Amino acid sequence: MGRVSVWQKWRSYFTEVSLMKTASELNPNLELKLVKGQFQLCTENAIYSYGLKYDNFDSAFELIPWSTLAVKKALVLGLGTGSIMELIERKYKQMIEFDCVEYDREVITIFDEWVKPKLSSKILLIQEDAFDFCKQNKKKYDLICVDLFLDSWVPDQFETIEFLEFLKSQLNPEAILIFNRLADRENELKKNEFFVRTKFSKVFTQYDILKLDTNWMFFNRTLKKN
Repeated sequence: MGRVSVWQKWRSYFTEVSLMKTASELNPNLELKLVKGQFQLCTENAIYSYGLKYDNFDSAFELIPWSTLAVKKALVLGLGTGSIMELIERKYKQMIEFDCVEYDREVITIFDEWVKPKLSSKILLIQEDAFDFCKQNKKKYDLICVDLFLDSWVPDQFETIEFLEFLKSQLNPEAILIFNRLADRENELKKNEFFVRTKFSKVFTQYDILKLDTNWMFFNRTLKKN
């Protein structure tokens, strides 16, 4: 199990602390850092996760009516260092079962060694392409979180109506889908507008979008915003 010393944690509040560097066929540059006391998994051009400071999903989770939704089982597509599970368990105090799909074995290894031992939730890790998994999966969930990136882009197969239909078929009644997309450049904003107009709105007619500074979070239905 990966361990962080008291000195490393203290130092991380003043400067980034590199804990390890590795590579895989999918991600030739992977670095695990400690930043302000939180694990941050980075590629050359993107941050895959950032512990309890993974603000895009944190902001999305703030809109979920946890007390009435009664989430018992969730599907997480894209692992990183498990920020989604960590936020749900530690900040939102929800003990639920997770199926987590991640294609990169190296990312799974990092999560297994550094983060999973600190969580109490029941987590099933599945090494598989998320499209292939959703194509054959028959389970249904109360919450589905899509956080699928290869470095800083979303592979084309995850932007299809077919993939969105797979997701829709695996949602329980009243369940919530959250789909994370980048939005910090002009071309990404245009892609998001095209995605919602030609794909997302066709599958989820009552959709909602939380527009943050660097990400757009797509929901399968409207949610009350503060």
